[in-house]
Amino acid sequence: MKWWFSDYDGTIQLHNEPKIKNEDMDFINKWIGADNKLIITTGRNKFEALEKIQEYKLDYEYLITNNGAMVHDKNNKTLMHSTISLDIRKKLVEKLDIMVGRCGIAFTSNNDKKILCGFDKPKKNETEPVLEYWFNQENVYEQYRNQLLTDKNVNNIAFYCYIEDINFIKELFKDIKSIKILQTFTFVVEIMDEHVSKKAGIEFIQKIHNFNDSDIYTSGDGENDIEMLEGYQNSFAINSGLEIVKQKANYIIDSVKDIEKYL
Repeated sequence: MKWWFSDYDGTIQLHNEPKIKNEDMDFINKWIGADNKLIITTGRNKFEALEKIQEYKLDYEYLITNNGAMVHDKNNKTLMHSTISLDIRKKLVEKLDIMVGRCGIAFTSNNDKKILCGFDKPKKNETEPVLEYWFNQENVYEQYRNQLLTDKNVNNIAFYCYIEDINFIKELFKDIKSIKILQTFTFVVEIMDEHVSKKAGIEFIQKIHNFNDSDIYTSGDGENDIEMLEGYQNSFAINSGLEIVKQKANYIIDSVKDIEKYL
């Protein structure tokens, strides 16, 4: 029995594709039909992930969500939850104040995602259509600011920004201890607890079932996939993903169907 831990966005469903490609669905069904296990490892929260799983009727064994902050079984029971420490929230929120209106901001508590604000105004000649969603979001940051300071279940803060602002955001928060900040998509930067990773979710599940590292297959395309790609021999990066991610995997593939060549 083999255990496949795969990112969803940009991996199972490729970016710029309106749905999972038929040949990739065929491989997924063949994988499961051979009595292997599929575990979705995603930056999405549980409800966002389940929406896609139900759409394609994916027969999954576990969900690793929120970049690895949470693990859920197929009965939707939460088995693991790692949150951002309350000890650093004051400093975190003070820096967050600086970003309000400069980008889209959202946070997640447990599985509940709240949008805090969008851009005050788009930059001139903006051509990124995927950011348009964030141009007209209501600014409710002050309404949720105290929750960000006190809610022990906050596990993620996400920024939806111009590509040129990614390094600024990373620099702004880099001196805060006990957090990790990653570029999870072309225009998305996310903050989480320093110990959160999809690999940590894999290790949690591995302790339950006691399978070998050699039986683990991983696939992904973003910075939040790096640890689970470099941690295992059977690791596959999507060719359309970030360059730094492709450097960490043992194999580069065009889509998940290509994993079959290495079985």
